[in-house]
This record gives sequence, structure tokens and C-alpha cells, in this order.
Amino acid sequence: MIVTVAIGDTHIPYEEPEMIKCALAIIKAIEPTNVFLIGDIIDFYPVSRYAKDPRRINSLQDEVDKVYEFQSEVRKAAPKSNIVYFEGNHEERFEKFLITRAPELYNLRMMEISELLRVKEFGIEYCDNLKKVGDTAFTHGHIIRKHSGYTARAMAEEYGTVLFGHTHRMGIYHRRDGRGNVVAIENGCLCKLDPEYLKGIANWQHGFTVVTHDDGQSSYEQVQFTDRKAIFRGKRWK
Repeated sequence: MIVTVAIGDTHIPYEEPEMIKCALAIIKAIEPTNVFLIGDIIDFYPVSRYAKDPRRINSLQDEVDKVYEFQSEVRKAAPKSNIVYFEGNHEERFEKFLITRAPELYNLRMMEISELLRVKEFGIEYCDNLKKVGDTAFTHGHIIRKHSGYTARAMAEEYGTVLFGHTHRMGIYHRRDGRGNVVAIENGCLCKLDPEYLKGIANWQHGFTVVTHDDGQSSYEQVQFTDRKAIFRGKRWK
């Protein structure tokens, strides 16, 4: 039996510490085979192309340091698990910044995301594409539709059975086609729902997913937070 916990879209420094703490407590309790950090773990606010608060332009080192601390906490919660950090579009921000603003630095090894975030110090693998466990592909995702089910449907058409982040929404879409039974899972987020760069009410949900593979079968348990609390396997976590 293979158990994989997928968490992502923390957008450090816009993370929700209480819910991350809860997610790590669940990880510690169930001792999964894999912990997949499925992208947008760091926000890379200072190198985004959007208008920025001038008081935060020089905060990149703080973001990197917080991600280092986050990885340390994940490893403590999952000392025996295989941990993979997936690249998301916010991790790609740094690469795009180098290409457009500092191309002379692009080929420095220390400027690779995995080196910058020091993932190897925690025995974490950095993945810039996707991984499959059983019949399920895990990736950050690149599609956003108006509603969660719409996005999951689009991802299912491209990938088949897939778990992804990116939308900050939760949802599960099922279909049966020539590939057999196909499931697409939107993984929610663990970031603030009202970051400073967002106007209006975000159609986002806090949560993550536990995936169990055994003898060709897969089970998907979505852990959704309401009022910063979650119910998982008959227990309330907060």
C-alpha cells in the first residue's frame, strides 16, 4: 500500500501557519510513503511582474528563509517519507526574472531553484514536471477555469487521472472513457484567502489530499478546512 499526501499553494510568505501545522500533524500521524509539495510553495513576490509594495521589494531573502524553515518542518513531520517539491508557476517566476532582467546570472548553479531553496539538505527531490504513483499523475497544473469542476475536467482530458494544484480550489471530477475510470482532483491551498494583491472575495478553499494506492485501486481523501479546523478519519484536527 502506497500513501501519498499532497499539499501545495502555500505561497510563502502568504501562508496560513495554523493550517500548515494541522496538515503536518496529520502527516506525522499517518506516516505516508510520499509527501508531495505540489508547487507554489514560495510566492516570489519581489520578482513578480505585477506592481509591488515598495516596502517589500527587498524581501526575497526573507521568503527564501521561510521556505527553508517550512521544508525543515515537513521533514520533521515525515522523517521516513519520500518528499518531492514540484515546480509551480510561482517558482518559475524566479527563472523568468533571471532570463529577462539578469541573464548573466542564469547559468550560475546557485541560481537554480533547488539550490536557492537548499532542498537537498532535507533529502527532498525537486521535480519540474510531473510524477506518477499508480494510475495517478501529480503535477502543479497550468489550467484555470471559472469553477473547480471545469478545471478538473480540462485537466482530465489532458492527463487522465491527475491530482493538481494551481487553482486554490477543491474538487473531484469523475469520468469514464477509453482510458477507463478517470479522476481529476483539485487540491485546494494552504495560503491566505485575502493576500494584499487580491481584490474582492477569492473563490478558493483551504485543504489538501491523501491518496492511497493498493493493488491497482486508488482512494482519494480530501481534507478541507472550515474555520481553520478539519475532520479527518473520524478525528477533529485544529
